[in-house]
Amino acid sequence: MSASERQKRPYQTVMVDGMAPSFSVLLDGRTLKTPAKSAVSFPTRALAEAVAAEWEAQDEKIKPATMPITRLSATAIDRAAQEGDSWLLDLERYLTTDLVCFRAERPRSLVEAQADAWDPIIAELEKRRGIRLCPQTDLIVQDLEPQKRTALHTTWQGLDGFRKTALHGATMTAGSVAIGLALLDVPTDSSRLWDAASVDESFQARQWGEDAEALAALTEKARYFQSIADFIIALSGS
Repeated sequence: MSASERQKRPYQTVMVDGMAPSFSVLLDGRTLKTPAKSAVSFPTRALAEAVAAEWEAQDEKIKPATMPITRLSATAIDRAAQEGDSWLLDLERYLTTDLVCFRAERPRSLVEAQADAWDPIIAELEKRRGIRLCPQTDLIVQDLEPQKRTALHTTWQGLDGFRKTALHGATMTAGSVAIGLALLDVPTDSSRLWDAASVDESFQARQWGEDAEALAALTEKARYFQSIADFIIALSGS
């Protein structure tokens, strides 16, 4: 961005300030705040720098849609504590309707694609979190077993507001708490995980051709999913 373009912004300078475990982003020396007017405190410098980069990239018209890391951070501060219980209920519902459980019976190519993408995620979930999901070909929603609820609650209680925000966002975007938890555990595996989340759409596109509107919506979801992965990576940074 040129100096003249920067002059058009409602702020001139963007910088990161603070020391572990609390960093701030300063716009013209003023601490960045959330829509609810809370001062934003970042737990890692990497996350603060990611947010600062989004603000540095803006010009005269601030475009919130181009600042996903900023929006995720603000959501974590403004909403995670107040909405955490309802978010947990959302995750519980996915334990009974999770994308990776509901399998096609045919054609064989789709059956194999689903198994190749989803079976490793199910195995990883049981190994890491003690939550066992079972594939099924019918559409009957199973009751949520107490053991699964307990394991999910234990995981949830161990997360801070930033990671709760990431897990909820990833789950809702992918349609799978199993994929959401996998992203939380290994965010660098985001490409494989998104491919798993979009197995059915990819199969339909190969069979019947791409629909421009559906492709645009799926691309936007993929972009947001990657932003969540970047957010988690920054949370794990120094």
